[in-house]
Amino acid sequence: MHLLALAKNLQQQGIEPVIVTSFPGPPEIDGVPIDRIDCFRLPIVELAASPQLVGKLRDSFAEGRYDTIHIHPSIVAPLCLAAVPAARFLDLPIVVTFHSVMRKLPLLLSVIERATGWCKGRLILSAVSNLVAGQIRTAMPKVPVRVLPNGFEHGLWHAEGLRRAQGGGQLRLVSALRLQPRKRCIALVDAFAESAAEASSRRIDLTLTIAGDGPLRARLEQRIAKTGLQDRILLAGWLSREELRSLYAESSLFVMPSLKEAFCIAALEARAAGLPVLAMEGTGIADFVHSGVSGILVKNDMELAGEITALAADPQRLQKLAMADPGLARYDWQALAAEHIALYRESHGFSSPSPP
Repeated sequence: MHLLALAKNLQQQGIEPVIVTSFPGPPEIDGVPIDRIDCFRLPIVELAASPQLVGKLRDSFAEGRYDTIHIHPSIVAPLCLAAVPAARFLDLPIVVTFHSVMRKLPLLLSVIERATGWCKGRLILSAVSNLVAGQIRTAMPKVPVRVLPNGFEHGLWHAEGLRRAQGGGQLRLVSALRLQPRKRCIALVDAFAESAAEASSRRIDLTLTIAGDGPLRARLEQRIAKTGLQDRILLAGWLSREELRSLYAESSLFVMPSLKEAFCIAALEARAAGLPVLAMEGTGIADFVHSGVSGILVKNDMELAGEITALAADPQRLQKLAMADPGLARYDWQALAAEHIALYRESHGFSSPSPP
């Protein structure tokens, strides 16, 4: 979804992007052409795994006559690794943007760089947040690393004029995440259960709505049943953007329990919608949520539960944290598309703002 949104916004600024992927599917989505590399994919994990990857990508790049190759590696990305030598063979400028937090990322990058000289030549390194950029700099301290964040439609989510419940004896928590171990949705339910017990003793009405779906749904339902809070916790399933906006307009606080957020578009959208964000320290969320100003960043689950209870009892503090942040417009796709184009021009040795 991120690459598709980026491509569509680049089109609006006169660029002709093509998405190259090994995933099967149609040759075009929403007017964006997609070059799908036909290669063997490992079952279950669905990763491209073929000694022919470099050659296939080289042929794709040559046929497409591309000006710049922008690579977007996630946690494990053989296709992205193969794209570097393929682009180098054709002497094409390369921009790489890392999208994931990995505890072993510095070590992995260091090994790859020493073995292959991966980041030498016409290559610009970037990351979606200062957190991920810091990991890359640890591995390759002599290589400049830019921050090129994810984007969103700021105007769509901006909450000016929306009515919102703000404390006063009640707190409407909301979270939007995929129900998988990495997102720690079960830890969220446990923290909420601890807060709910304290809130009940203070006669505070506390509810939690979780938007999203995934492989942990059955386990999450079991955990909710075990807490006895089925009337307080709603699993809303996958919601459209319009449905999420309506949900945020009726909520008081967005909560993200994940410890491995490289950026977190869901938290950015909620913040733009006027919700304070309660999240964990040491994630990419810290780039746009400043603790004590536009949300609260905590060290552990105990603090997470404690802040839920504290905010429920302090509507004035909650209201202050919900104040609009004009700095979020920096993440609007239109502005970020221009940043991408500037980086592409830099990869060619240009400095003027017009497209190459």
